[in-house]
Parts: sequence; C-alpha cells; structure tokens
Amino acid sequence: MTLPPLRAAARSLLRRQRFTVLVVAVLALGAGATIAMFALVYGAFVSPLPYPEAERLVWLSERNQEIPERQVSYPNFLSWQERSAAFELMAAVKSTSLVLRGVGDARMVDAQLVTADYFRTLGVAPLLGRDFTAEDDVFGAAPTAIVSYAFWQRELGGAPDVIGRELSLDGTSHRIVGVAVETLRVPGRPELWTAMGRQARPSSPWFDRSTRIAGYVLARVRTSESVAAARADMRGVEQQLAAEFPIHDAGNEAEIRTFRDRLVGDLSTPLWLCFGAVGVLLLIVCSNVASLLLIRVIGRRRELALRAALGAGRAQLIALVLAEGAVLVALGVGLGLPLAVWIVELAARFAPEGSTNVAALAIQPPAFAFAGALALVLAAIVGLVPAWQGLGAELLGALGAGAKATDARGTSRLRNASIVLQTSLAVALLVAASLLADSLLRTARADHGFDADGVLTFDLLIRDRYRDPERARELYGTVVARLRALPGAEAAAVLNELPGLPPGWQTDISPEATGGEYVRGSPGKLINVDWGIVSGAYFATMRIPLLRGRSFTEDEAKRGAPVMVIDEALAKRYWPAGDALGRHIKYDSATPIEIVGVAADVRTYGDNVAGRAKIYTPYGRFPQQDSASTVAVRTAGIPPESLVTAVRGAIREIDPGIPVYGFSTLHDELRERIAPRAATAWIVGVFAGLAVFLAAVGVHGLMSYVALQRVREAGIRIALGARPRDVLALVVRHGLVLSGVGIGLGMALGAAASRLFAAWMPGGGGAPGVYVLAGALFLVVTAAACFGPARRAAAADPMRALREE
Repeated sequence: MTLPPLRAAARSLLRRQRFTVLVVAVLALGAGATIAMFALVYGAFVSPLPYPEAERLVWLSERNQEIPERQVSYPNFLSWQERSAAFELMAAVKSTSLVLRGVGDARMVDAQLVTADYFRTLGVAPLLGRDFTAEDDVFGAAPTAIVSYAFWQRELGGAPDVIGRELSLDGTSHRIVGVAVETLRVPGRPELWTAMGRQARPSSPWFDRSTRIAGYVLARVRTSESVAAARADMRGVEQQLAAEFPIHDAGNEAEIRTFRDRLVGDLSTPLWLCFGAVGVLLLIVCSNVASLLLIRVIGRRRELALRAALGAGRAQLIALVLAEGAVLVALGVGLGLPLAVWIVELAARFAPEGSTNVAALAIQPPAFAFAGALALVLAAIVGLVPAWQGLGAELLGALGAGAKATDARGTSRLRNASIVLQTSLAVALLVAASLLADSLLRTARADHGFDADGVLTFDLLIRDRYRDPERARELYGTVVARLRALPGAEAAAVLNELPGLPPGWQTDISPEATGGEYVRGSPGKLINVDWGIVSGAYFATMRIPLLRGRSFTEDEAKRGAPVMVIDEALAKRYWPAGDALGRHIKYDSATPIEIVGVAADVRTYGDNVAGRAKIYTPYGRFPQQDSASTVAVRTAGIPPESLVTAVRGAIREIDPGIPVYGFSTLHDELRERIAPRAATAWIVGVFAGLAVFLAAVGVHGLMSYVALQRVREAGIRIALGARPRDVLALVVRHGLVLSGVGIGLGMALGAAASRLFAAWMPGGGGAPGVYVLAGALFLVVTAAACFGPARRAAAADPMRALREE
C-alpha cells in the first residue's frame, strides 16, 4: 500500500476524532484481551518447559472404580521401578511440611520427599553441590537436603559456601548437599527436598501396600517408547501385581498423564473457557467495527464519487478505505499490547500454587507474532468488507442533486446479518457467564452437611517435639480444652482434614454383617471409605448433625477407644434396616471397632453431589500424622479472625516451641477450593458485559443507518395518515425481530457450551431462569439501542419527503 492513501486516511480519521477514538478503543479492547489469552494458553500448553526433552516426562498415580486418582504405596512404587520397561528413570515425590529451626524464628517450610532419581528424571543438575545418591535414599542414611534457589537466596543469603551447612528439619539435622537451579518449575513450589527412602523403615507402614504413603511418581519415558506404549507397559505391570497381591492391587490401574498437564493442573478448563469467551468478544468487535466502517463509507459516497469524477481509479478508492481500516487496526493493536501485558502479569500473580507453569508466564515472542497476524486479519476484515459493499454501486450516480445514501449489493442483508451475529454471540456469552454465576450461587447455598460460618482453622506440626504417642495424645487433649475455654469460643476440635475439601485420607474396611460375619470386599473391590481422624467435639464444632447415637467423648478420643462414628451413606449401604448402632467395623487391625453414632453425609464443597462413604475415628488411635494436624475453633457471636491472637497465646503457653501457622476461616478455605471457577466466572462475566455493550453500540449504529434510509419512507407514511408512534414502532420492531433471531441462536449456543462444561459447573447447566433473564435483558438493551434512531425517523418532515419524492 502506498504512502499517499495512508496519509489521506490519517487526515480523514483526524477529522472524525470521535469516530476514530471509539473504533480504536473497541479494537484495543478486543485485541488486548485476545493477545493476553493467547499468551496464557501458549504458555500453559505450548511453551517449552525448562527440561531436556520435556515431552518424555510423565506423571503417574493410581486409580480404581471408586477413586479416580490416588497416591501410590511405597512397595508399589518399588515394583513399578523394577518391572516397568518403558521408562528410563522413575522417582517418587510426596509433598509435606517440615519445621525449620535455627534460621530465624521456627517456621513451617513446604518440602518434598523424593527418591534418589528425582532430579535426574527431570534432567537437571543442581546449581551448586551434588544430587541425591542411592546411599542417601536408604533407611538409616545420614539426613541430607537440597534447597531451592529462592530458599538459598532468602534464608541463607546466597552464601557460596552453603554446601555442607546443617539445617534443623523436624528436630533432625540435615546436611545441605545441593542448591537447585533457579528455573526449576515443579508442582507445589517446594523450598527444599529430602530423601524419601531414609524414612522407609522395614516392617513399618512404609512397606504396607494398603498404605499409600509414597505420593506420586515422576517418570521419563524411554526415547524409543511413546506415552501410549508406556500406558500399555504399566497395564502389564499392574496385572502382575494384581495376581500377586489381589487384596490390595486387583482392580488398580496406573493413571499416566504428561508432566505439562500436571503443571497446568486445574487451570486447563478455565483457560479454554476464557479463550473461547475472548474469541467470541473478538468476533463481536470485528463485526462491530466492520459495520461502523461500512456505514461511514456509505455516508461518504458523495465524497468518494467526487474523487472518482476527478480521476481516482477504483483501486485507489479501495486503497483509501483499506488504509483507513489499517490505520485504525494498527492503533488498536498497538494500544492493546500494553493491556495484554497487564492482563498476563495479573494472571501470573494470582495463579494457584500448584499451577507453576502458568505462574511463570509473561508475554513471549510468539505473542508478538500472534499480535502481528491478528492485526493483518483484523485489517482485512474491517477494511475489505466496507470496500466490497460500500464501493460496489456506481459511484458517479451519487453526485446527482437528489442523490442519497441507499443500500447496494446486499448491504441490507449484510447489515441484518451483522445485527443477528452480534446479538447471538453476545447472548451466548451472557448465558455462559450467567450459568457460571448461577453454579457458584447454587454451590454457596447448597447444604453440604456442615456449617462453615464462624469457624477458625489453623495447623500444628508436632512431629519433632512429640514423638512419643502418649505425649501427643496429652498435647491434643490440652489444646482442645484450652481453646474451648477461650472467651468467645463455643467449641474446638482436632482433625486430619477439613469438611468440604476433597478428602485425602482413605482406608479399607470390613463391616460386620448379620450373624457376626465381616464383609470383605472381593479382590479388586475392597470397601474403601474416606477416613476422618477427629476429636470428640468435631461434630459440634462443624455442626454436622448426629442422626443416631452419639459422638465419642474427649476421653475416648484421647485414649483411642475402639469406637467410631459412620456417615449415613455407609449406614444405609450395609445396615438399611437402621440397626448400625452397636455393629462393628474392622479397618486398621483385627480389632472390631464399635459404631456408636451415625452422622449426616458431608459433601465436597463445589461438587454438589453426594460424596463417598466415611468413617470417623478418635485421634488417639493415630496421634502422630505425617502431615500437620488441623485445629478448628467455632466462635460464638464474634468474627473468627478476632480469636487469632488469643489462640496464638494459648498455644504459646502450652508449648512455645510448637509452630502455629496457616490461620484461616473455613469459609476462606472453601472459597479457595472454587477460586478458579469464581475467577473464570468473573472474567467471562466481564467479557459478557463488554460483549453486550459492544453489541448494543453496533445495533444502535446499524439501526441509525436504517432510520436514515427510511426517513423519506417515514415522511410519506406520516403524510398519508400514519402517526409518529406507528413509525417509531416500525423501526423498533425491525430491530427487535433481528435481535430476537440472534437471541434464539445465542441461547442455543449457550446451552451447547454449558453441556460441554457441565462437569465443571455442577448444578448450573439446567437453570431455565438463566436463559429467560439473559434473553429479556438483551431485549431491553436492543429496544433501548433502537429507540433513538426510531425517534429520529418518527420526527421526519412529511412535506420535505413529498417534495423529494
């Protein structure tokens, strides 16, 4: 394109500053959001990971008919490592928390237990020092640790002589043998790593195949193998284990997914949802801008015809129109890039903890290439359509004295199609955002079997100070009694995991059947239930109704008495006659445990479906946990946050050496569970609001043009006896009919999208009221957008129309 058309286009746009500012703002909004979403999707699913041949890295877990994903037992990991032929290297990794002492105040650090080949499987060597060796990864070995680059800089001052220094972790001195590279990106963002095998004492739960204590498995597929081949290889290994250990391994399957999928985590669906939403918004922007430019070209036909009469060729006129579109697009995309950078930085800042691949995002070179390609596509769309439609008629006829702008070459059909397109896309996006919001509201209002109001939660980690089980039991009893006595506290409890969050503890059980026999699941069909380890006041603290019987007392909880509470789902499954009380269950030993109570079912927050069966046992039977123990306090008439200082003081008086951390409310913990859905609903809602606004602007502009075309018709109608309100209704009805077609199509598109993502927004896909409200809202918006142009048409002068006719 030559320079003169660009100059002429720039001068022309400067004369119409309001039009130029509006179009550039619309283009900047659409381009900026689209570039940002492209950068996020590219970074999550396409950008290279900082590991050699990262496509060969996979993440393994186990699953069965009841549990879609669960951790692996240490013996199973060793069997996988020994028998699998498709993997070059394999390492187990388990996230944990450790008490760090001697570096400032005692505090908790996020850590990972890993087997010796972990870093070699990733394909990275430490920045300083050495990797773990096989000698580090056996029971009884000297404790060693590798620290993260961030930990080295923040806690150890980046000292070059850090190798060989000692760290006190859980009361045991660990020698630092390495510093990880700065670019390391793994799930969980650990601050340090220690060797897993050093803790695997023979004849302990570590070597029990029913105890899934080894976490998950990272593996590197052999160069000659594919991921599909690795899955087939692991099916063979699992079949061998099922034959040898039918009670524990029959029915198990190895779940294999790419390491990239593990890094993206739960953000996959939100990213694609937002990318689809911004794509819809961009289509509306393109249709909107193309329509505005088409109206502008038609309104300038006398000017363009004059240029043609003075010798401008058709190619030159087309070049002028294309140049105007190119200038607008260049300005819009140029201003959209800073917006895209800001959006990506915001997304990286608020990405969830486990989604390290997304959290490390920035605008990368491919995003700039995408911006260039987007600019070319936008320039073609917003330039060619007006040039094709607006310059199609004989321009010289526009110089006549009575010449006026008229539709030509299907402009009317294109205009109507544009209104339908913008309306349908905006309504589809509005329906999707409404369904997401509706799903969140249903989640918040649903009865999950407990009351989250007024509950303060925090964590204690006592492993390094209370290794004796009896001392641990005494401590928990003292903590519960002391917290319950605080002013403003109503109840307090110790628990292994909060209600409403995805359960992480499971166990196999054998219920007592009629006649005293114990039901034992057949091989591959073990009776697996969720497992709560709690104190006696747990049900009162969480306000979980006890339907029959009682809870265990605090004394029973402390002693680990052979009593338990089960939920209603388990009671109905094995004792449908309602005689569960007094029956027994075996679960962690041959000792029969008496059922003393039946509690209401508890649902996972956000799923809105019935959970798995669950048992509750006294913490005294299992006082020492690998992870932190959670403590909950229910307040009476005061905000739960107001008790934080008093709780800290109470724990400090009991034992000042116990780290107390992770203060939160149960409401906040539950909101964090659905944070990706809430953020997605908010983003899609913003896009939907923008889409409705842009569609309203587009409908207003197009209907203004329609009114201009029908001014003479309106004047003649009025001269023949029609009332102005009849003319007004005629124009408004025209817009409403087109919008009605678009609303119907938009609802169908929204319904289709809701079915695609139904599993991600439970309870929100079948709400007819959402569709009715979305359609009614857009009808009101359309009527408002049409009213102004219709009123101008209704004010037409009948005498002038007759004179022109």
